[in-house]
Amino acid sequence: MDKLKGKKIAHVYHDSAFGKEPIPVLEDLAKKYGFELLLVPVPPPGVDQQAQWLRVRQDKPDFALLWAAGVMVPTAIKTAAKVGYPRDKIIGIHCPDRKRRDPRRRTPPRLTFPPPSPPPAATFPSSRT
Repeated sequence: MDKLKGKKIAHVYHDSAFGKEPIPVLEDLAKKYGFELLLVPVPPPGVDQQAQWLRVRQDKPDFALLWAAGVMVPTAIKTAAKVGYPRDKIIGIHCPDRKRRDPRRRTPPRLTFPPPSPPPAATFPSSRT
């Protein structure tokens, strides 16, 4: 967690109770670990995110935490790519679209990560002693 000190993390979130829920925890973690938290709300339903992703690109966060639901998810990925924010810097938490899922199955929000880029070998300490 010491690696977070001095980093900048954008919280791009669905501007609803779902998206706002982690803000107090993220603010506490930012104070505790010394990273800067940028709050970037996206008004529901999230079909227009150009201004938000331009802001993310301008602020140059080290990572973007995408807390999204429904149509906001594919729109966010497409818009981030369009403005030039790298996909491998986006960490996504999303709630499935309730209209498209089987109502008999309870599907919790999912945590998804972009495909990893191969890191330099020097990044990981050897587990051998």
